[in-house]
This record gives sequence, structure tokens and C-alpha cells, in this order.
Amino acid sequence: MILTRHNVLPYLVQAELFGLDRIVAGRVQVGSRTSRNRAFAVSDARGPGLFVKQFRPEEGHWNRGSTVESEAQVYRMAAGNDRLEAVIPRLRSFDASHQILVLDLVEPAETLRAHQRRTGHISVSAAAALGSALATCHVEFGKVLRFGTADATAPALPRHRAWILRPDLLDPYVTVSQSAAQAQVVAIVQRHPDLVDRLRALASAWRVNGVIHGDMKWANCLIGAGGAGPDDHAVRLIDWEMAGSGDVAWDVGGIFQSCILAWVRSTRGQAGDGVGALVASATVSLDGVQAAARAFFFAYLNRIDLDPRATAALLARSVGYAAARIVQTAFEATSGEALISGHMVLALQLAANMLADPAEAAAQVLGIEP
Repeated sequence: MILTRHNVLPYLVQAELFGLDRIVAGRVQVGSRTSRNRAFAVSDARGPGLFVKQFRPEEGHWNRGSTVESEAQVYRMAAGNDRLEAVIPRLRSFDASHQILVLDLVEPAETLRAHQRRTGHISVSAAAALGSALATCHVEFGKVLRFGTADATAPALPRHRAWILRPDLLDPYVTVSQSAAQAQVVAIVQRHPDLVDRLRALASAWRVNGVIHGDMKWANCLIGAGGAGPDDHAVRLIDWEMAGSGDVAWDVGGIFQSCILAWVRSTRGQAGDGVGALVASATVSLDGVQAAARAFFFAYLNRIDLDPRATAALLARSVGYAAARIVQTAFEATSGEALISGHMVLALQLAANMLADPAEAAAQVLGIEP
């Protein structure tokens, strides 16, 4: 069964997840949210909405090992845990035979990336709420694994390992699956042996110390009103398709790279501009990026019991992974493009500098000192 906008409602009714009376009322909206997988938002004014996602058969196997299967397992692990269900969507159903995942629809909400684009600034309060939410996930999923409250019959989550940490596999040639701009990204990386060596070193430093999201970035963070004040935010972390066991610093680094790329993409510098001119040209201030990064990181630390030495180690690995994520994003963002943009060239240079001296990058780029 392949879900479409036309048959998703009959499917939900047959699965007893959506009342026929709500359809008869004639105010149901079905919106397409398809990206990596088929996805639909189903809502009306009479009750909670649903988010429906189906694994695309052309992306892999139907029965086991799909990204939707992994995501469903994350939500199963969270079931009944009030802390987790406050920061990730709630599972309503998973149809393994058709690889269909149904979740509560988080509304009203927008992604942190959309919020930044709409307002032109980075919300420090939302960044702090995000830090707390991510730490809650790392802590509470760790408890689920430690104390065995997850479904013992369910398949184990895969081991996550970021592909960008294997730079030897990068192909410098244009192929059917790789654009000319992506080949340029690879060429830039391979022209700098120190950058390749440092990416390899990050792979050696990788730790398996928790359940991680695996694709943590602003686009996967929903924010909405969460308190009495206009600056109080509730954060939900969505799209757990890449989840698995891995290094929690990879998730922290993912948020750092979102902060950094927001600044990079806002620069309006000209060829030959120095650092000062680039900073001055940005419409997203570096001070604002640093304030948000600090709020996120220290809110995260507030939920994680770490001594100063462990905190410094976490920050160093997170900055290194943020740099690796920037390289990965430069590659992914140029899919289908003929030329790499000036912003991505700047981002790659910044990533190389961050890998060369993570402590200096933490202080100067992110404004964080452990």
C-alpha cells in the first residue's frame, strides 16, 4: 500500500486512528510533508492532528532496517516516559507490514530554522529550551537502556557512525549520483591533507555512550509557545530516522553547526574581504550566534552530570563534530548543483580552522569556554 493525499484518510479511519465523523464535518486538511520519506499532516479543529510517515520502498527494504523502523523504535522506547514524551512526538501507531508511522501532530509550531529565517535573529530562549530538551533525550534514553524498560522483543537500534568521518571514501569525480558541485566539495577537502587527517582522528575519538538523534539540526527542532511569557518556548525534537547508539557529542555538534551556518549564510562579503569585513556584512550577528550557542550548551550541561574535565572533553568533541557536520552539509547542500556557492567555500574554510584548534574555535566562534 502506497500512501497518497487521497488515501491517507481512509487508511487512518480503517486503522481506527481518525474518526469518520471528523471527515464528514468536511474541515479536515491533509498537507504533504514528503522529503526523504512520504509524509502527511492531517488536522482539523475537532481534535488532535496526526503526522503520518511512510518509508519509500525505493529507499531500501520494507521489512527490517528501514529508517522509519528505527524511528518507530525510538518512540516505543519513549512510551510512558513523561519526560521524553514532553520533548518528542507521541507514537500513535506503527504498521510494520506497510512501514507506516503515525504520530501526534505537533501544532502550532515551526522549526527553529524557519523561526530564525522569519524573525531574522536566533532566539536565545529557544536555544536554551533546545539544550534542555536534547539533554533530556540523552539522559532518559540512557535510563531506558540501562534499566531495561524498553520492549525486549523489539529490534535493537542500529549503531550510528557519521559517514563524513570516513573521508577516504569521498569520490572526487562527477557521477550519476554526485553533482559537479559535490565533486568540487570533495576536491577542496582532499586538497588539504590536514583536514582529511583530522576527520579521521574524529572517527578514532568516536564513543558509543548513548542513544543519539543522528541528524540534529535546527530543521529538526520544533518550537512553540510553552509558558506564560512570549519568550517561553516548548521544544520537540522530530525526525528520528537516523537515530542509533553513538556519541552524544555528535548531536551537540549538530546544533553548533546550525548556529554557525546561520551566520555564514547571512554574510554578504565580497571577494578579498578580510574577517572583519565578513563579520560586519552578516545580517545575523556573531554576538547573537554566540549567545544562542552558550544558552544551548549550558542548558544542556544543566541536565548532564559532568565534572569540569568531562565538560571540556565534551565541548572539544562537539566542536570537532560541528566542523565535520559543516563539511557534510556542504556536500549535501550542493546535490544537483553545478557550482559550489561562496557561502559553502567560506563554511569549509571555517570548518578546517575549527578542526585545527577546537578550543580556540569554541571560544572565538561559539563564545564558549568550559
